[in-house]
Amino acid sequence: MMSYSIITACCFLIMTFSTIFSVQMIAAVQTETPQNLVGKIIACMIAFSMCAQPIGQAIYGFIFDKFQDSIWIILLGSAITSIFIAIASKKIFKDIKIEHTATEATR
Repeated sequence: MMSYSIITACCFLIMTFSTIFSVQMIAAVQTETPQNLVGKIIACMIAFSMCAQPIGQAIYGFIFDKFQDSIWIILLGSAITSIFIAIASKKIFKDIKIEHTATEATR
């Protein structure tokens, strides 16, 4: 019962952070996208993320089967990948903010 409770709590936290991230990303896309394309872009984003989830779960299932004795390798690999994505996206978002500010200054 304790394991079930821990897994449930962790899944709850992960989904909470996922929701917060999704709301922030949709807001950012809405502010950067021309008004006539917002609906199309948001629909594509949601479709892409919905299609990526089962693929990611299948990949994790395969990896967990292969490394079932060394789960730490999977966790370490996930952490390194997450850090890499965070660093790469920070640069992208910084460039967007600078570009957006420069566009406003020329108006």
